[in-house]
Amino acid sequence: MNAHLSQFRPSRRIRTIEALISVMVLVWIAGSAVWAATPACAQQPRMPVSLTQAGEYGENIYDAAKAGNWSSSKSILKKLKASLVHVRAEVGDQLTGKRDLDAATAALGSAISLKNRQTAMQNANRVTFLVAEMSRPYKQRAPVELTELDYYGRELEMWSAAKDMRRLQQAASGMTTSWRTVRPRVVSHGGKAQAGKFDSLMGRLAKAKTPTDYGRLATPILDEVDMLENVFLR
Repeated sequence: MNAHLSQFRPSRRIRTIEALISVMVLVWIAGSAVWAATPACAQQPRMPVSLTQAGEYGENIYDAAKAGNWSSSKSILKKLKASLVHVRAEVGDQLTGKRDLDAATAALGSAISLKNRQTAMQNANRVTFLVAEMSRPYKQRAPVELTELDYYGRELEMWSAAKDMRRLQQAASGMTTSWRTVRPRVVSHGGKAQAGKFDSLMGRLAKAKTPTDYGRLATPILDEVDMLENVFLR
């Protein structure tokens, strides 16, 4: 009987393999748990310096074009183009983003050459938006949505002057979405007071009916976005 049963007992080698497999499974489960528990920001690569610079140059050109300072616009455009050379090398997997950024920069250059204030401001602002979208995979101190709020604030500024209600409504809708996304993070970082102030502005934005209504909100919104950024940078 015992001899008969011994035929069904696993060999020592099989038992050893099964034990090793069990250990490997446990190690894999433990590793997965550690990865899941690791904060997302710790898993993200560092933000390329060239991408940060490109966004800053876009905003600087917007301000220069708004003021009609074309010599400054041309000077900063050169810096933007230089930074994009490095962006192409450092952000190799975002082909669509790079292509769109190159197109916006080319349009921006043409607008500056023609001293077309509205088109220059529009494309400079688009540069800031494209850079923000391309920066999502990277570790940053402040959320990308705050850069989006800045972008939409400038959109309100531009399109209220142009009295383009369709663009203004699009900007307001985009701003509402970005704020809903980032608001919990602002509050969790100790920015409850700042969130309250921005909530008030968003309430006024929801009631805006004319380009003048939107235009009156552009500067207060842009100023408050700076305060929101400080919540994460302090």
